[in-house]
Amino acid sequence: MSDKIQIIYSPLADFSTAPWGVLKVVDRKVVLDKVKAFNRARRMLNAGANMFRILRCGVWETTLFYDHDVPGYWDTLRKYIGILHQPYQTPGLGKGVDIIVEFFDGCSEYWMYDDYPKARKFMQTMFGELAYLPHVKFGVGNELNKPESVDFVEKVVYPEFKRAKIMPFSYGATYKRTDPPSAGLLEKQKARADQAWQMETSKIIYRAVHGVMDAKSENLLDTFEFWAKKAHPIRIIWSVDGVFDGLSDCDWTTVRGKIQRRPGVEQWRSAIRFILNNAKQLTLSGGVVKYGFEYLPKAVNKDTCSARGIETISEEYIRKFGKWPENWDKYPDDWIEPQPPTPPAPTPPEPGPREFLMFCKKSDEVASTWCIEIEKRRVEPGEVLFLCDQCKRQSWLKRLWHWLFGENSVWGGIWR
Repeated sequence: MSDKIQIIYSPLADFSTAPWGVLKVVDRKVVLDKVKAFNRARRMLNAGANMFRILRCGVWETTLFYDHDVPGYWDTLRKYIGILHQPYQTPGLGKGVDIIVEFFDGCSEYWMYDDYPKARKFMQTMFGELAYLPHVKFGVGNELNKPESVDFVEKVVYPEFKRAKIMPFSYGATYKRTDPPSAGLLEKQKARADQAWQMETSKIIYRAVHGVMDAKSENLLDTFEFWAKKAHPIRIIWSVDGVFDGLSDCDWTTVRGKIQRRPGVEQWRSAIRFILNNAKQLTLSGGVVKYGFEYLPKAVNKDTCSARGIETISEEYIRKFGKWPENWDKYPDDWIEPQPPTPPAPTPPEPGPREFLMFCKKSDEVASTWCIEIEKRRVEPGEVLFLCDQCKRQSWLKRLWHWLFGENSVWGGIWR
């Protein structure tokens, strides 16, 4: 990827049959709604996104829970990931996106803290089914912000990553202000990563900072002071996830009777601009991307509204770097249902028996006695028709024949 920042759209729980999801039930079978998945993905790439972040399933499912133990799950998930990676029907110019797949969701599931063997087996299965795809990255989990998560990552998650010889893309815990900062769950999980690998190696794992609404957000300012104000290799992704009191005019929903609203465009813009203007070092040696911004919508099925969050990042990108992100405006078309092929023209039937006019001499015995008798009979294709030798030599007779029946009439030979 040649973009200088990660531009992340997070359809976090879209892999579900919920109203916002990209799965549907047809004849009691769960299938991928490829048109909905395609149109949503291409709209975000067209706005400049270069990465998606998803959960393995819709953990807030409202209709039918569809997880990795359901037959056909992995094939369906791979098809979905393929659409996210490159949503076009004909070869295009865009670079596509990488997809971060989170193993666990700390907001809605806790079984993994109580069943380490099951969690290990699940991680091994996930690596086996998806790790060979070059555009798939693995996050430890979404908001693993429980105290139990520290032992869990040390004893289950990091050993499985090491077994698979893969580095986590991002930590499970998100930043939260604590005193001292080292008491935070994110820093504790990071300390366990230092033990599993090495301190310098673990710095390549991204730290998620949620709750970023604008340039005055506490989490934004804290992490800027700790990690972005200086030149060092720590990588950070700032996200609107967790913002419920923003000013968006379209990106909101109602949860248990209360409105949850994402940042307005100008609020979100101010946060992005603050980092791009003030961060000490935006990329590492070799152009390695150090920072990212993530937009995760609240509105249900309002993709044009959701894309505004990505467009805002792209607008600040061109203001800072003088060019648009690589995928900008390269995925303009929604899904077009392919038309059935035009059937070939019917093959004309072989010619059957046809009527044919021929003549012969009246008598073989008296050569001087000639007359023309017209006989009408059926002639099969390929049948050899000979006129008498004497008649063939009579040019006047041939002229008479053509005068009677036309220049293109048959004068002996083979009918084809």
